[in-house]
Amino acid sequence: SVYWGCFASTKQYCVEISTRSLLKSLGTNLRELEGWSCCGHPLKGLNPKLWLYLASRNLSLAGDGKLLTVCNGCYLSLKEAQRLMRSSSEAAGWVQRALSIEGLEYHEPEILHAVEFFYDELKGKDVARPLKGLRLGAHYGCHSIRGSFKGFDKATNPRMIEEILGMLGAEAVRDYPGRLDCCGATLMAVDPEIGFTLASGKIMRSQEAGLDGLVTPCPYCFEMLDSRQETLAELKGTQAMPVLLLQQAIGIARDIDQRGLGLNFNMSPVGRILRDRD
Repeated sequence: SVYWGCFASTKQYCVEISTRSLLKSLGTNLRELEGWSCCGHPLKGLNPKLWLYLASRNLSLAGDGKLLTVCNGCYLSLKEAQRLMRSSSEAAGWVQRALSIEGLEYHEPEILHAVEFFYDELKGKDVARPLKGLRLGAHYGCHSIRGSFKGFDKATNPRMIEEILGMLGAEAVRDYPGRLDCCGATLMAVDPEIGFTLASGKIMRSQEAGLDGLVTPCPYCFEMLDSRQETLAELKGTQAMPVLLLQQAIGIARDIDQRGLGLNFNMSPVGRILRDRD
């Protein structure tokens, strides 16, 4: 099953479009998760009980199979809810009773982040149009590797996205200033000035490192680094830079057409990368 999450379904459409096209290209069977709701992540600091119920409800709908997540925040929320359900009998009992009102039973699917899923799927597979000549940097995003649980990669020195970029034929720049810095998205509701400062700093340092583009698996980071570049230019004087979703980068190398990857929704100058491919 795939858990799309609110952001990909209502704002950053290219996340769902590119993921669907890529799964089809890889021959992966997709099962829609009927009746899913918000993962609860935005509510965690306001109403932890409601967060736990929403997250657990989505896990229940997924059953005991594998659940692919395409959002860092959703991944964090579902994984932490699963950890709490395992460690607290009191929380687990309350959730079970609440779910029973809907006729649901709690299940524990194997929660997969898009990075680890595509990392495994791409092993040993050739790509139609290798990304040769491109120096690309990974932007993991905070919520994918810094949870209270054991994640899919090391929090202090992750490697999977760089290895994926290498599989695609790109030059993956494994160490550049600010590689693991926050994009600033989570601060926009509290202090937009700091959020914009973090985002502009990330792009500027990436450019100073000679990167041709950034690649991220996170819809929120993508929104901040791709869709807000015009604002960053006005406020911070930031020069434009191509930013791709991980699924888009993989899809380009697999020769999926641009609309099939939702590249028409990107607001950063991804045409620079596409021109280099023509």
